[in-house]
Amino acid sequence: MNLKILKEKTCAIYLLENEMDLRYIQELLGHKSLKTTEIYTQLSSKDFMRIQNTLDQMLGEKKDG
Repeated sequence: MNLKILKEKTCAIYLLENEMDLRYIQELLGHKSLKTTEIYTQLSSKDFMRIQNTLDQMLGEKKDG
């Protein structure tokens, strides 16, 4: 998964979990289809935290290395 898509998914999940309407998220991400936006929001908070922890570990290793 490339960084742009990861950022978009992270943003979409954050907005959805903070009760923003999916149609607004669709507009912000520039998706023509609501189905595309739904795909972006399939990750759960648990998955997001796992990704965030992995990125934090990777960045920590680079700082230490």
